[in-house]
Amino acid sequence: MQNLLYSLYLLHHRKKSGLDPRFGYAFNSDFFIIYPHANFEERLLNTTVKNWYIVGVMDGRQLIGEVLYATVQHDQTFRFFEGDYVTTSRIVSMDIGAQQVITSSHSQYQLIGKGKMAIIDLDDFELLRHGFSPEQIRTLNSSSPLLAH
Repeated sequence: MQNLLYSLYLLHHRKKSGLDPRFGYAFNSDFFIIYPHANFEERLLNTTVKNWYIVGVMDGRQLIGEVLYATVQHDQTFRFFEGDYVTTSRIVSMDIGAQQVITSSHSQYQLIGKGKMAIIDLDDFELLRHGFSPEQIRTLNSSSPLLAH
């Protein structure tokens, strides 16, 4: 655990720690990896997802932005496990033909299979971030308020 915490510290402070910024560093709870190539960010930041939704987040009639909600199939960044859900930051580039999405945090997602489009209200965005699917949010919103306690 101490090695993991030190690795996290180095990752967060790699410029201050003297780590060469031309190299990439990745980790999970089991190991620490150094990628000795300049294209670390392009090669590493790739997560493959399935059962995906492009979710439009609305504030009244105004579109605030679009995010990706999906189930992780494979993650090269070691941020997620297979089967985890992910709700991304705002989508800045989307190519449905190539089935790729890039987010404002520069993460790249490869979309597997056919996805769906959904719209949620800004008030429901936290539900999405906590793992409720757009369909579950729609069901919660359509249920009678008398049934909810």
